[in-house]
Amino acid sequence: MGRGWITAAGAGALVGMAGAAFRAAVEIHGLAYVENGTWWLAWSVLSRPLLRAGAAGAAVALLASVVLSALPVARRELARVPALRLPRAALGILALVGVCVALEGPGERLRAQGHASVVLVSIDTLRADRLVASRMPRLHALADEGTSFTEAVAAAPWTLPSHVSLLTSLLPFDHNVRTMRSTIPPSASMLAERFRDAGYQTAAFTGGVYVGSAFGYGQGFQLFEDHDEEKEGGSGKLFRHALDWARRTRGRPFFLFVHTYQPHLPYREAGGRSFTVAEAEESYAGKGCRTPESRAQVVALYDADVRATDTAVGGFLEALRGAAGLDDAVLVVLSDHGEDLWDRWSSHAPGHGHAVYQELIHVPLVVRAPGRVAAGVRLRTPVSLIDVAPTLLDLCGLPRDPAHHGRNLANALRAGREPATGTQLAENVEYGPERFTVREGDLKVILADLKVLHHGMPLAALPLEVYDLARDPGETDPTSGRHAPGLGRALALLGSRQRKAVGAAAVPASERLPEEVREQLRSLGYVQ
Repeated sequence: MGRGWITAAGAGALVGMAGAAFRAAVEIHGLAYVENGTWWLAWSVLSRPLLRAGAAGAAVALLASVVLSALPVARRELARVPALRLPRAALGILALVGVCVALEGPGERLRAQGHASVVLVSIDTLRADRLVASRMPRLHALADEGTSFTEAVAAAPWTLPSHVSLLTSLLPFDHNVRTMRSTIPPSASMLAERFRDAGYQTAAFTGGVYVGSAFGYGQGFQLFEDHDEEKEGGSGKLFRHALDWARRTRGRPFFLFVHTYQPHLPYREAGGRSFTVAEAEESYAGKGCRTPESRAQVVALYDADVRATDTAVGGFLEALRGAAGLDDAVLVVLSDHGEDLWDRWSSHAPGHGHAVYQELIHVPLVVRAPGRVAAGVRLRTPVSLIDVAPTLLDLCGLPRDPAHHGRNLANALRAGREPATGTQLAENVEYGPERFTVREGDLKVILADLKVLHHGMPLAALPLEVYDLARDPGETDPTSGRHAPGLGRALALLGSRQRKAVGAAAVPASERLPEEVREQLRSLGYVQ
């Protein structure tokens, strides 16, 4: 009996102390801001299982110590066992194990101290051209306090693959989350995991559906709340919960991800008219919105929803500033994609997910971090949303994630100067022929795979379009960029992405989505 207790206690001591020692070594490494992805990943993989095993051993050890201390008779009997003739030393070892395991949480907080908190806000379906003072005064004023990337590109023109790209820094045909049947695999390296493993408190409050836990977004978040903004009467509850969490977490570095479906369909004017999903479906079928006047009314409703979004998000961020030290945080505001408001299509508008033209992939991207990011700067070099994750890690002094494919823009943000010209890719549509696009400077090339149709929709598409966005920003002449330098390189890159798509593993069918998720999809117009 006695030997069994001491064996368990000893095992717990050894495992717990090994885990604590390894963790302490990497904590010191992390505090030194040494960028070494191998160390970082080794710590993430090994230290937590060691500490969990140590915690189990410590529980057994503590129980043994209670028995030894509280039962004098049993203690005298067990003292006859040679291994237990030095109970004070044994209890000292047990106490050391308990301390090692108990320090796991404080050790994480110690490592995170001195690092900036992060607030990442995603406004679904917000076109880049709407972030102006006349339509979004609160967020435009906030943008003036930081740096705006005026030519940011989303990785996909619809919510699911675009958000997965944002949080993994991978393109859709690299992370392979491309249809409503696919979910984020546990092996994916998510941005929240990097912050959690650095000792940050992590939480997400989202509008659910394509940014919901059913699709696997919860990885790395200690708290993840799905909301249904349709049922809840707007985004108010979502923002209140996010603000309450930030208040409770004040004083400790945190990573807070907030997503709202405003101003996604259905569009609403505060206290007035609305444009419903059913009306949008009539428009797709050519039965509604057939005159310029009727379309202008719908665009006005979208803009009214944009103004309401500015009030909701701006109010949340202003409250967060007072309640949880926003001025000490790195704040990022962006959108996952834009919206086609009859910019070129007579069908499938208003909506998104069917093309990769500028109105659908040109998105706002604002970074505000006093003392860390230049203020009042607008950078015009095209960048991608897959650049956000590596940039945030650098701004917070955390090691890079070797799984990231995006560029680190932190130096450009700190100096307020244009980053080097790079190549921005977007791919994967939800409806119609599969499309791929590349942008380098003002050159934009679109390749459509007319053999691959999503939802069986043969929407009008040219196999190849080449634009010079400086001369043709509205993408009206599909040959305007035919003489642009770098065209051959762009075509070769798109060809390689298309070949990757053809060779990509088939997306496995996941289990049937929960009925409440399907109901949300219906309310947003994604399924019948």
